[in-house]
Amino acid sequence: MPRSGDHEQIDPQALLWAYAGMRDKEHALEGLQDAYIHHSTALTSLKVEPAFDFLRDDPRFEELLRRVNLVR
Repeated sequence: MPRSGDHEQIDPQALLWAYAGMRDKEHALEGLQDAYIHHSTALTSLKVEPAFDFLRDDPRFEELLRRVNLVR
């Protein structure tokens, strides 16, 4: 058990999936941006993953698809 003052790391990908599951657009987009910066494998299914459907009409999501070369 962690002692007072100890900090546990939270997996950023787990947070991303949690935000997507809650349909929290702002935090999910922040998580995707972080995934992009860190070259995360979470982006490999970005174009087809149903969990991200609620983001597809957001221009920031479209820009991310372009940056990871998933749009022609």
